[in-house]
Amino acid sequence: MARKIKRGDPVIYYGGALPQRCYFGGKMGAYRVLSSTPNVQSGWCVPLEKVEAEVFHAPNAAGVYEDAVCERIEYKASKIAIVFRYVQAGPASWAIGSEVNIGDRGIISPVSIRDTAFETFEAATKATMTPVLLELGRLAAGVDSAYGVSASSTRPLQRRAKDALFHLLHALPSPLQRDIIILLSAGKQK
Repeated sequence: MARKIKRGDPVIYYGGALPQRCYFGGKMGAYRVLSSTPNVQSGWCVPLEKVEAEVFHAPNAAGVYEDAVCERIEYKASKIAIVFRYVQAGPASWAIGSEVNIGDRGIISPVSIRDTAFETFEAATKATMTPVLLELGRLAAGVDSAYGVSASSTRPLQRRAKDALFHLLHALPSPLQRDIIILLSAGKQK
């Protein structure tokens, strides 16, 4: 999951005593410049080998990460659209948000670390995806869903829910798939 940080992007630098909000600058030899003002080529010089571990995308003023800096896991079909967006927010901090549209209803949670930050990608994924996948399983089985879809929903919607489960799970690494399937079979969220 390589981060694509472009010149001028706001970032958080974790190399000093405290995290510092700054802007991603150009390369100078074996260093990357980080400045306190956008598009200025003076400021902190970070060795290139430390950029991956110490420089991360910064959220906007509201504490929300822009879609452009987030990775995605998604499934979209007629009447079902599910998108999970995530970003590594710091050395041991992941933020994840979701957008779930089933039938005529939808729920959106932005990618932010204000409410919850997770230490690992796996923890973030399990906590956010498991409840959604559990409800998709209920919908696929023809049981009333928390998303306001009744058990009398159409067969095509049930098939799409099964498809969504399959595609979303298979977008994850195998060990994480297994962990989520265990959580789903237990019917619990951890």
